[in-house]
Amino acid sequence: MADVATVGHGGTVQYSYNVSFTPSGVPADPTAASGASISVMDNVCGAATANESGGFNVGDTSPQNGNLDAGETWAYRCTFVVPAHTTGEVDPIVNTVTVTGNDTNGDPAAAGMDTASVNIVHDAGSLSISKIADVSSVTHGGTVSYSFAVQYIPGADGSPARNIVVTDPQCDSAPVFSGNGDTNGNGLLDAGEMWAFVCSFSVPALHSAGEEDPILNAATVNGQDLDGDPVTTGSSSTVSVNVTHTPGTLTVTKSADRTTVNHGQTVTYTFDVSYAPGADGSPAQNIVVADPQCTAGALSAPNTSTAVD
Repeated sequence: MADVATVGHGGTVQYSYNVSFTPSGVPADPTAASGASISVMDNVCGAATANESGGFNVGDTSPQNGNLDAGETWAYRCTFVVPAHTTGEVDPIVNTVTVTGNDTNGDPAAAGMDTASVNIVHDAGSLSISKIADVSSVTHGGTVSYSFAVQYIPGADGSPARNIVVTDPQCDSAPVFSGNGDTNGNGLLDAGEMWAFVCSFSVPALHSAGEEDPILNAATVNGQDLDGDPVTTGSSSTVSVNVTHTPGTLTVTKSADRTTVNHGQTVTYTFDVSYAPGADGSPAQNIVVADPQCTAGALSAPNTSTAVD
């Protein structure tokens, strides 16, 4: 048995073994195993050490004769230090102990075996993510392709992250792993690797009131350590893409409040401005009407908004 159920890298597991001997039941056969012949071997930590007192195993009690008698339980131990994380390490640590020996006639006794399992716990690290767009500006109906580079700074034990998920609210669908960056092909984000994710965003074909321009968004990345515990989330800087619009055509209609005028009288002109938008349906702004006939400074402000739809 192991003294712990879980252990971290660099930690120690103390294994304990209890060995007993069951005689065959045939009267002529020995009722004890030769103590000198008993070997306890563990596939993880090697040969076990006997727990002794006064030159005898602590379980050698009835009688204390150097042989493993029926009814006795002899004690052994071994220690295993968990090494630093390595790719492909066995987790949990499942080890098998085998005991062999001879009876007091020198004939081999049937070997005994048992197993124990200890989970390795890992240190969580931190994820980071960077994001770029393939364009700095886009028209209505166009597409922006986003690329994400994800890296992991592991915890003290150097173990990788798994179950990496990139989220971006601007993408048409969730970003996907491109397959690039997993250099050792183990499906885990190791230190020094840079995983690539991609997604795209389709700009609506038509302008809408209050649309976001420029398009601003950031991405986040989440993941887990090898124990399934969350690692520190990463967030990208904000990426900005300007929306460019299709220009349309302005028209202006002018009318006067009279057809004749005397010297000293005033003529009031009215200008009706309309706009035929381009293909994206976006409006015009910063409308300025100029008329050389008007008295300087006498052209009034428009009686509608400055955006002409």
